[in-house]
Amino acid sequence: MCMAALLLLAASCKKENKTEMGESIGFRATTETPSSDSKTYLDGTSVKWKHDDAILVCSGSEPSGMKFIANVIGSTGTTADFDADGICPDEFFQEPYTAFYPYNNVTADDGVYTLSLPATQVYAADGFAPGAFPMMAVSNTTDLSFKNICGMLELNLYSPEPCQVRNITITSLKEGGEMLWGKGTVTWGSVPVLSELANGSSSLKLDCFATGQGVELSTDEANPTVFHFVVPAGTLGEGFTVKVTDVNGDIWTKNSTQDNSIVRNTVTMMPTQPVSCVISYPVGSVEGGVFTVDLVEGFPKKVFFSNGNLQYQASTDTWRFAEHQFTYIGNAAGNNTAAADRPTQPYWIDMFGWGTSGVNPNADGEVDPYYVNYQPWAVSTATVDETNNKYGYGPSINRNPMNAAGEDERNLLVSNGSDWGCNAISNGGNARNFGWRTLTQPEWNYLLNTRKVNGKTAYLVTTLNNGIKGIIVFHDDYDGPTTGLTSIPDGCVFLPYAGERTGTSVGNVNTNSFYWTSTRYNASVAYFVDGKYTGGTNRNRSKGFSVRLVYDK
Repeated sequence: MCMAALLLLAASCKKENKTEMGESIGFRATTETPSSDSKTYLDGTSVKWKHDDAILVCSGSEPSGMKFIANVIGSTGTTADFDADGICPDEFFQEPYTAFYPYNNVTADDGVYTLSLPATQVYAADGFAPGAFPMMAVSNTTDLSFKNICGMLELNLYSPEPCQVRNITITSLKEGGEMLWGKGTVTWGSVPVLSELANGSSSLKLDCFATGQGVELSTDEANPTVFHFVVPAGTLGEGFTVKVTDVNGDIWTKNSTQDNSIVRNTVTMMPTQPVSCVISYPVGSVEGGVFTVDLVEGFPKKVFFSNGNLQYQASTDTWRFAEHQFTYIGNAAGNNTAAADRPTQPYWIDMFGWGTSGVNPNADGEVDPYYVNYQPWAVSTATVDETNNKYGYGPSINRNPMNAAGEDERNLLVSNGSDWGCNAISNGGNARNFGWRTLTQPEWNYLLNTRKVNGKTAYLVTTLNNGIKGIIVFHDDYDGPTTGLTSIPDGCVFLPYAGERTGTSVGNVNTNSFYWTSTRYNASVAYFVDGKYTGGTNRNRSKGFSVRLVYDK
């Protein structure tokens, strides 16, 4: 019994006796109320403690910190008493103390504090989700006065028509981008200062579908629905784009180009905006048609198609979409130019080896010795290519360094610059990372084999009235004829049978066709032959095939 009592006392790790809230505690913590120029901002913008909230406290004797749990909450919710989560010695209480909320967003390493801000935040009706607003406190006593690390952006939205919001994304308009999420170090002056973030992106999403229903927008302009983003201080000085996606996948966008600089501990409020969730087609896309390529948790994943196959000109380092959906270069100058002349040729090409976006995949910009066939004009079949370009990076998913055993991490692909669509496409937005990407093989299968259009097959192999053979892919809402077509219906996609390149020789033009996917190994090609789509197949990755990009709706 005596030993049990001693363990219980040790587990509580209490330092002082404070009686205002009726308990002896380890630490007492208070939160900071964000400021605002408006007199009507929601009280929900303040962090309110709740039972089982956790903070990380680092002491002079324990710089890596310990977890403390809220056990008594004051009447206002902005003050709470915290006890240690488990056993800690009295020696832990050696000032100074540095503390963070939430507990699991910060790592402490020899006085360096690294904060992780998530790529997706979760909507909460009364302000923001628990744990979304990070705080820091530095004290020489067990009274911790937390200060907010970030600021907040408030959007006030309403819709004249019924609209349920699935998610909202904000994207910085700063040239070159600025990180709205990622990792940074936090230092303390009189308030916390967060360094510029790394390993993140300039887009930040608010998930409004966590309950599976979406958030119903108010129809009353005088009482709009309020959405909050927790944003690093100093960002959005050059404005931002807001994109609202409803539960049907329809989109509303708005640019705010003025200085909306986020200030620490301040709510930056945007004027009330009416939302009209309609289909917004990206520049360079086939207008009038949307295509489902997958189901994600029962929700259709939809895309827009580019209005032509991808082309590249080496002499000007320019990417573009073909002038027409049926346009291809085939066995002509460019595709069949001698390899030695290809790096500077003025001719356009549209037959590419797998993963040849021309972008170094390393985020730090250093040359990666493992990538091969990486330039758009590459035609190599050298042994170093491992026959199927084993170490070639490719489009669409993350690629990590080789592990200690030299295993296949070299075949994992990166989202930070390996998809053809990451390039600036002159007639497709003309901006890097505009949003174009390459379909995966499962997405091709869903699009053409699983998906039905009015209960019928989703595509038709045909020869157009200009003599070009290919596949018409019907959009989701197409209700016209599905046989006997010799022209492309509005909103539908045409994939020409552009042939294939081996080295600098192009064959099977207007007979069959291959379109690269972003799936590696045995299903890296979508294969069309003999009047049908045959599914994914594995082909030598130094071969040249067509590329048709999509844009997520």
